[in-house]
Amino acid sequence: MKKFFTLIAVAAMALSASAQTFRITWDEAVSFGYLESTYGSNGFVLTRTDDDDVRHTIQSKNAYFGDATTQEKFAFCFQTGGPSGARNGLSLAIPFDGTLKIYARSGSPGEIRNISPYFVDEYNQVFGKNFALNEIEDDVNHGYIEVEMEGNKSVMNPTGATKVYPVFSMPVNADTYYISYPDGRVDIYCIELIAGEGWSEPGSILFTEADVVAQSSYKPLNNKSFSNGGLSIKITDAPGSFAVDGSTAYFGDATTQTKYSYRLKTGGKSQTSTDKERFITMTVGLAGKVQVCARTAASDGTSRAININGKSVLLDETEENHSYIEVEMEGNKSAKNPTGATKVYPIYEFDVVAGPNTISFPDGAINIYNITYIPDTPTGISSVTTTATAAPAVKKYVENGKVVIVKDGKKFNIAGAQLK
Repeated sequence: MKKFFTLIAVAAMALSASAQTFRITWDEAVSFGYLESTYGSNGFVLTRTDDDDVRHTIQSKNAYFGDATTQEKFAFCFQTGGPSGARNGLSLAIPFDGTLKIYARSGSPGEIRNISPYFVDEYNQVFGKNFALNEIEDDVNHGYIEVEMEGNKSVMNPTGATKVYPVFSMPVNADTYYISYPDGRVDIYCIELIAGEGWSEPGSILFTEADVVAQSSYKPLNNKSFSNGGLSIKITDAPGSFAVDGSTAYFGDATTQTKYSYRLKTGGKSQTSTDKERFITMTVGLAGKVQVCARTAASDGTSRAININGKSVLLDETEENHSYIEVEMEGNKSAKNPTGATKVYPIYEFDVVAGPNTISFPDGAINIYNITYIPDTPTGISSVTTTATAAPAVKKYVENGKVVIVKDGKKFNIAGAQLK
């Protein structure tokens, strides 16, 4: 069944440039009994209590949220259908510290309804905050305000006045929160998480056919940077030997393989002398790990080292010491390859520190197919990678410029969200 939600990652204009906002909203009405059990992605996930008596629905229902200066219109809301309890509840996974914002209204215009995001610590102590959703018409202290909007003027509404409801905000930690609504139905229009410190933006960068360049004295990749989220790389290449070209290789293990079709060639061993500088600077937002898919560039398979932060591994393809394995892939069977066996190269893992890290290759040229950064906090993944293309045994590929992961017949993006 189609998942009816949208998850939006945008820069929060009122915050620093590094702050990111994730949203769970809804964009289509869904009747009771047909809702998904979870909504969200990137570890920011709303989960419904799985019970036949839960009367959750998604309704088409306009509302404005904000203040007298800035308003935002929403067209759909998640209705809880009754008070929270053992048979009616919501939990919210918060993958990193930040600020949680709730866009919600009372489910009954004549009543105050409370909504309370909270978590329970290891000592069973409850921490959270309560927000009163007040829409009593004759109450001078009702929660909404009225503003005049030119687009809302009509015969019935000559001033264009529109009710604008407040956005409730609270700091949160990386934890599982529960959303309580003990008084009855509430209408939730948006749940928003603004990332604080300790977060690195998930995403991926792909070297595609458009990035293919030849080794050239014009130094096309010298000082060029590629970045996404918490990961960036900068190529320093004074001789102009770095290049990107098409080359097929599989990485993984006997169970799971990923096929890549492009590689970054270093063109020689790393150097630090002024006129021969050749290395890669990799900058990450947080300490964590990087996983590298790389091969020796030696035509005879002679081992070449790759070094990150003092850890060195050998990329060896010589017949006697090769590090690859061979697996049988149905799609690779041919007259010359009746078993369908294909070489699969290992993925190497390195520790990285927040800030700049140097990738060096002291023995000679190497070919890099993929670099994946995994922060120490549960935040998602950022990748610098060459294009991966679909194949019968491939579990990850590129579709419309984005990484798609296939597992058990279902498609997911690189952050783990199931795709429609």
